[in-house]
Order: sequence, then structure tokens, then C-alpha cells
Amino acid sequence: MEIHAGPEPQLRINGHPIHSTRAPAREALRFLQRLNHLASNSSTSDSAEQSSRKPDAVLVCGLGLGFLLDALESAELSPFLESGIALYLFEPCPDLRQRFQELRIQERIDTLCSHPSIHYLSEGNWNNPPSRLEVRIFPSYLRYFPHLADAFRPDRNQNTLNRLMRTWKRNYTIRTGFHAQDFLRMPSNTSFVFLGASPTLERFTLDELRNLRSRYLLLCSDTSLGFCLSQGLMPDLMLSVDPSPATGYHLVQAMQCDKAGEARVLPHEVPVLTFSAGPRYHHCLGFSEILYESDFPPESETDPTSWQSISNPVGNLAGLAIALAGSGQNNDLLLLGSDGRSSELQSHCRSTGYEYFARRNQNRLSSLDTYFYRLARGSYNERDRQDMIQRMQKAASERKLELNLEMDAAWQKRLAERSEAALPMTRSQSLSPMS
Repeated sequence: MEIHAGPEPQLRINGHPIHSTRAPAREALRFLQRLNHLASNSSTSDSAEQSSRKPDAVLVCGLGLGFLLDALESAELSPFLESGIALYLFEPCPDLRQRFQELRIQERIDTLCSHPSIHYLSEGNWNNPPSRLEVRIFPSYLRYFPHLADAFRPDRNQNTLNRLMRTWKRNYTIRTGFHAQDFLRMPSNTSFVFLGASPTLERFTLDELRNLRSRYLLLCSDTSLGFCLSQGLMPDLMLSVDPSPATGYHLVQAMQCDKAGEARVLPHEVPVLTFSAGPRYHHCLGFSEILYESDFPPESETDPTSWQSISNPVGNLAGLAIALAGSGQNNDLLLLGSDGRSSELQSHCRSTGYEYFARRNQNRLSSLDTYFYRLARGSYNERDRQDMIQRMQKAASERKLELNLEMDAAWQKRLAERSEAALPMTRSQSLSPMS
């Protein structure tokens, strides 16, 4: 790191210039002025969709020599600071942070932090960021240090836990009001197939699955149920753990899907496998419910000595399928449509609740293409996708579960040698009241 004095001080990190050599103050102000549109959106928006896109907090990464602090002190940023959105400041270069006192930057930061909306992060680790966090990285930092884009990415699983815990507790309490629940344990010496909802599911020829249908147990996600039924595949179990309204749309869409020339599916024909705090949309649609023994804390207290306490090692339904199949001995699992791939305008396979929702809400200002493009943008990037696949393979290895990602010849041969697969009987168990 190098700091050069002059009429306009200059900073170089790893040999890269951080500030404009001509007008660094104007550069900083122009960068921060983009925050004002967040304030204008939050004050003029009256729709739930626009309100849901407003961030709870903004992180500004890359303070440099303090030109951004000058911009924050100007009156031009007052609309944003008065909007109620929290502003976090962070400098990623540790050598520069150590010289903040010497450069009198720390004193200015402390003064700014007297404002209730402004906060300073003195270290790089942030254990509990807000769920809706928007990261703004100073252009030169982003250009020369692109890895910073991932440095403050929130932990999706932890944010999900924090956001859904209240709903889970409510659903668990409702289920404890019934006399008993039906619980199911997975069999051993069985082949499993799980169909996720990635667009790649449509690329597979599913004839082999139909021909050998009696030799394996078919699991599917609630999102892909409609596609499975449209292909003439009746799942043995549908996995559903997300209590968000999207689950309800997936089920409604699935009830309208059928293979050409055949009757539509009756809800009771596809049991829903969830956990004691899982969603309840399927009840009003007539789907039957079976529970697995999860690691949800109140549930695991029901029978502490013999409870399986199945946990999801990946955080998606493919990870749950791995945990369920791995709870038995000598099992194997084929994952299809679970690779996290997406295309420019397709985030999921066809016949999902997203289509049902989009068609009923489209208008001249909100087209189907716009809706699906927004969904696709929220899909996994390539690095996250590879990380997810590695975690799935690791989870299968730890459970001594043979995991397959393709319907290759070896898998077909092994499946042909299997005897007919069937679900075991369920057992009734009352849940312990939540303390």
C-alpha cells in the first residue's frame, strides 16, 4: 500500500490506483448518489412487490482515503440517510485500516456514526448480516479485487432459519394439537430416484425410468411434481419443507398436470413427506401427509433415545433426499434435475407453480419474460453450483450412499437386479408440546 501526498492525495493498493487522479471527491459523490434512488423507491412505492425488493441495509465497501466520507457529509445524500435504510461502511485493506487513526479518518468515521443509520465495520468477518443486504463496492476496488463481491454474501441457510423460525414453530404447535402423526423411515437395500426442478430435467429421456418404475422409490420436489405427472411418472413421495406461498402454487399447478389421454392425479395418490414444522398448504388440497424424523429441536425431544434426527446437509431438497436415502443401509440414489443449472429465461423445469403464478399476474407492464428473467438471475452462479455438487457428494460419501448423477449403464444394470421396491409401513407417534 502506498499513499502519496499532494493537492489530491493518492492511494495505491498492490500497485493499483484507488482514486481518480483528477477529481476523486466528485468520483466519490457520484458513486454514493446512486443510493438516493433507494430512498425515492421506498418513499413512493405502494406495491408489495416493490417493497419486498427494498434492502434493509446497504454495505459500502472501499473507503480509501476518505473521499466517500466527504460525500456522506454533503447534503446531497440526506434523502438516503433519512430513508431508514441502514448504511454500513467497511475498508477491506487491513494495512489502510491500521493507519486510519494516523490519517484522522477514524475520527471522521466516529463522527458520521453518530447518525443512527450509519455503522462502521472494523473487521472483515460479519456473522449476522441483514437478510436483505445490498452491497456497493467502490469501482476501483471491484475492478482490481473482484473477489470482494463474495466477501459479504449473506449465509443463505442462516438467513432462512432466522426468517422462517416463527412459521416453523407455529406449524409444529398446530401438529401437536392432533393425537398422533404418521412417521416413516426409509428402507434399506433400495434404489432411490430424486427428481429436482432444474431445467436440465427436461433433457433426460425418462423412458428408462418408466420401464423400471417398480424397481426404485421415486422422490420428487414439490416444485417438480407437475413435471413428473406430465411425464407419466407417479412419485412415491413428494418432498416439501418450504412454508412459503410458492409451495401452494406448485401443488395447485401439479393438480392440473396430466399425461395426455390419462386422468388427472388425485391428491391422495401422492403422499407429502415433510417434517413436524413443515408447510401445511397440502392439507386444504387433500394431499396426505407423512413425516420424517427430523432434527428440528422440539421434535427430536419426542423420543431422544431412538430418534433418527435426520438433518439436511446441503440445504435444498436434493440434500434432504440424500439424507433420507442415506438413513438406510446399502441404498443408492440417482439425482436428476438437481444440478442448479439455469438458462437466461428458465430457472426451473416446466409445469411449476412459478408458471401458474406468472400467467395469472401478467399484464402489459409485467410480462412472462420479465418475471422468468428475474427468477433466472437469482439462480446459482457457476461457483456456487459446483460447491453445491461437492457438498452433495460429500454428504453421500459420509452416509455410505452410492450417488449417481447420470442414468449410465452401470446404474441401469444395478437397478435391473433390484427386487421390487416398496415403502415400509408408517408408525403413529405423538409430538411433544413445545416448551
